[in-house]
Amino acid sequence: MPDGFGNPMNETFKGRAFSTSREGVDGAQKDELVYLLLYDIDYMVTHEAKNPGTYRCMTTDYIDDSRRINEEIKQVVLEHPRINPRNVRFFMDPYKLISDVARRYDRIKCVLNFCDDFSDRTELWSIPVLFEMFKLPYCGYGPKGIQSHNKFYAYSIAKQIGVPVPESVYITKDTANDIKIDQFPVLVKPNDAGGSEGIHFRNLVHDKGELEQIIWEMLESFKELLVCEYLPGDEITIGIMRREDEIIPLAVKQIQFINFTTDPALYTDDFKWDESLLGHREIRVKIFDGDPAIKEQVVQDSITLFKVFQCKDFARLDWKCDGEGHPKFIDFNENPMFGAESSFLWCLKHAGYTRRDLFSIIIDNLLSAIDGRD
Repeated sequence: MPDGFGNPMNETFKGRAFSTSREGVDGAQKDELVYLLLYDIDYMVTHEAKNPGTYRCMTTDYIDDSRRINEEIKQVVLEHPRINPRNVRFFMDPYKLISDVARRYDRIKCVLNFCDDFSDRTELWSIPVLFEMFKLPYCGYGPKGIQSHNKFYAYSIAKQIGVPVPESVYITKDTANDIKIDQFPVLVKPNDAGGSEGIHFRNLVHDKGELEQIIWEMLESFKELLVCEYLPGDEITIGIMRREDEIIPLAVKQIQFINFTTDPALYTDDFKWDESLLGHREIRVKIFDGDPAIKEQVVQDSITLFKVFQCKDFARLDWKCDGEGHPKFIDFNENPMFGAESSFLWCLKHAGYTRRDLFSIIIDNLLSAIDGRD
């Protein structure tokens, strides 16, 4: 890596950390090492150059903002009154973090997992499972929150606790020929993708012939699909944040589909990365100003799901309204991006918080939990 920040262990902090020693969960003495996992932007840039199209997000703005995020996190951690900066170890490569955790877990106080994406190098679920195995306190998503990444699981759980969800059928190559859908239109979408990946106007189908064609087309790229009830109304997004024992609903974002006329009311994959493709259409974003009862339902059901998935610090939930304006839960992001263009940061800012506030609160949550357990 070109600089100290890119080095998995910053040269400034390479020596053995100052230790105040504490009793570990297994009775062993632990040093006060704080491990910090950040975005590995240099890796992503290099990989994209060699494999064009792997990361559609790799724009100049995204790269610059990701570097700012790393610097903001670094500053918040090193300036935090409850952290000795001499004890901090920085990592960007998740494999090097895994290797070091396995070797030195008995010296680690906690892990600050601020990376929401491990690119193509390691499965998302492997990091928190490792921390659980070594009984290391950590922030970020947990094993139960990862279940929400699978929309079929998330919808099933939500339905069981009374949260409204779109009627859906789970599809794989083994079951695609047995699907029975009688009511159209329906929306076909990937079961475990995010950021509108795989969503286009053609995903809205109106008869069995179209349905069969799009299912087999999408199964070439995605292993699991959902055939869902189509919801033609506004989209609603809410951020949730935990501050110790308080669960805070952030601003509720409303997305309206203006001048879509006969086009489906969908925020497609293409539109998210290139708004010039909207043409005469408009995606209008505003603070939710509709029926207070609808807002209250979204807030309360979102808090319920936040608890059910045992989120540690923050999450983002998406809802879509049916033809009568009633919202149904469509997506749960257990570890949302907090970049400059992200929906979660929009909700955070419109609730009066900054990104640095979020980082500081996450650290406080973790350290307070450790203090309470000791």
